Amino acid sequence: MSVPTMRGVASALAALVFLAGCSDKHVDEGTTAGGASPAPANGAASNDTRNVCSLVSNAELSALIDKELVKSQSFMTGGDPACMWYDGENFDTVQLIVYRTGDLYEIAKTLPNSKPLAGVGDEAFIGSNGTVQVKTAKGSFMAQSVRPSKDGQISAEVQAAATGMSGEKIAEYEGSFRIAKLVAAKL
Repeated sequence: MSVPTMRGVASALAALVFLAGCSDKHVDEGTTAGGASPAPANGAASNDTRNVCSLVSNAELSALIDKELVKSQSFMTGGDPACMWYDGENFDTVQLIVYRTGDLYEIAKTLPNSKPLAGVGDEAFIGSNGTVQVKTAKGSFMAQSVRPSKDGQISAEVQAAATGMSGEKIAEYEGSFRIAKLVAAKL
């Protein structure tokens, strides 16, 4: 079975942004191999200059999924700040997009494959390709992992939201769910 790449998902999100009437631009802000720098004090998700990679460190993410992450790359997609984390083989493994507005969250929520997800943020749902979309009082974001959780366990929240899906896909949602919980606590 072919697993879509994070870049493919980012492209799909960019297309969604385009359809919503926004423009897409990519800004290369460099890579980091070490831990994250402190997040901005105000934590406002609408700040489009935020380095999303600074929200969580490689080590924090590696503790949640079954791959060690060694570097991150910040970029912009559809005007929203984002970060991609890579494993030692240079595979894009985790992606995080912090939405400047709640528009993309609301649009994605209406798609047929969206299912409500409890246990993170004020409101959340699972979307396509292992994505977890989260809305908090400070903003909304999308977390995606193409790897399962490190311990292989599946939470009751993900089991309830991912009924009828394959075990491999559920495991990816669990990885994304754990990352989303970590990010929500830091926004």
